[in-house]
Amino acid sequence: MLRVSHVAMNISSCFGFIVFCLIIVSAAVTMWKMPIHQFNLWRLERNFQTIAPAHPPGSKLLLKRKDFGGLFSAASHSCDYFIGELRSTPRSKEDVRKAYNGLSIDSFDHTKHIPVEVHFFDEEEFFTDFPWYEWQAELRRSFDVSAARDNLYLIFASQSGYSPYGDLRCY
Repeated sequence: MLRVSHVAMNISSCFGFIVFCLIIVSAAVTMWKMPIHQFNLWRLERNFQTIAPAHPPGSKLLLKRKDFGGLFSAASHSCDYFIGELRSTPRSKEDVRKAYNGLSIDSFDHTKHIPVEVHFFDEEEFFTDFPWYEWQAELRRSFDVSAARDNLYLIFASQSGYSPYGDLRCY
């Protein structure tokens, strides 16, 4: 009886080990390239920080947003990256546009320059080509545009059209 119990315990241990190995192998096969998107977003954010000297004097950072996924081209199964800041300034819109005019950053893979875009919070087109419509509600809850004495604006850079590498967040 003791021998049968010992054999049964060895069989269940082997079965458990095989199931554990299958789980690890399937997770590695399906997710091994997922961290590349986090790394690409980190590099894009690092490149975005190079524009700090271009901020108009008196400009203040209010919110920062970064994200990746199927943001711009949901039907094409690609991974898109975005980094942006909501800022306020007492300066005019023309001064702000001049400060960022022609400004670009390196892409995360250093293959091209990405233009830095500026949109003002009170202008109609602020969110028309902006991928995060849910951020609009968050921003509107956080800031009363009618009470703001300063100009609120968003500066951002984005890359789109990269392979999802099997990452479900990019579909």
